[in-house]
Amino acid sequence: MSLLISSSSALASLLGRAKMLLKRRHKIRRAEVLVVSPAKSGRTWLAAMISHVYHQRHGIPESEIIRFDNFKRLNPSIPAVGFSHDNQKDSHHRPLLRPQDLRGCRTLLLVRDPRDVGVSAFFQSLRNAGRSKADQPPIFDYVMRRKMPQVIAFLQRWEQQLQTLEKALVVRYEDLRADPETELTRIMTFIDGRPPESDEIRAAVAFASFESLRQKEVGGFFGTDRLRPGDASNPDSFKVRRGKVGGYRDYFDDAQLAEIEAAMEAAALDRFGYRAAPLPSES
Repeated sequence: MSLLISSSSALASLLGRAKMLLKRRHKIRRAEVLVVSPAKSGRTWLAAMISHVYHQRHGIPESEIIRFDNFKRLNPSIPAVGFSHDNQKDSHHRPLLRPQDLRGCRTLLLVRDPRDVGVSAFFQSLRNAGRSKADQPPIFDYVMRRKMPQVIAFLQRWEQQLQTLEKALVVRYEDLRADPETELTRIMTFIDGRPPESDEIRAAVAFASFESLRQKEVGGFFGTDRLRPGDASNPDSFKVRRGKVGGYRDYFDDAQLAEIEAAMEAAALDRFGYRAAPLPSES
């Protein structure tokens, strides 16, 4: 009897998962623009800037962040902008998206250095679980054995997929940080099919600056729990945490960095500009 109950529960779980997967893919196929990125690659920051452009144009409340068709329902001229990490949310991190899901959709691929993503994801995992570092694997093990391989696999897969897409734009987090006005202009032109006003871009970049978003997160400015600190007294528990390019180096010793850089060398991510960095002793 217990075996029968267990089998029934497993079947129900499998069917529920399949239904949810179909629902997510169906929603993605309805998006006019799809932003695809590994987690912790700056998509909340990007969404805040995109949102503020439309805040200015159409008077949508500044506390709202664009997510799929919520802005389109308020103003039909705004495209439905979806966001995806291309992840089935299973233990194997299998891809969610298939070529047919992206047919006719403008696809914006937002990427970030896997080393920085790994460190950012480590602190996000503490934030989500409400745990201390003592309850987690050491940061080096988490980054090197878990997160970096996932992000590298994502980038390698998308490097192959990009050439099959009709309409695609690649945006590097590092370029967005270095010159946000130029990159946001590229992004909004891609989304809308026409260049934005320079005043809109400047205002959106200022609205979503690091310090501005951090203050808004503390004050509960946005109408979403996604932009709430886990612990207002702990800077590492904020959704907007550091955003530092190359900041991963602050968390590892020379021997650990040597392993990390060797993994990056083997990953061969030159298409995205991510290469092994010289070690401190070599600089």
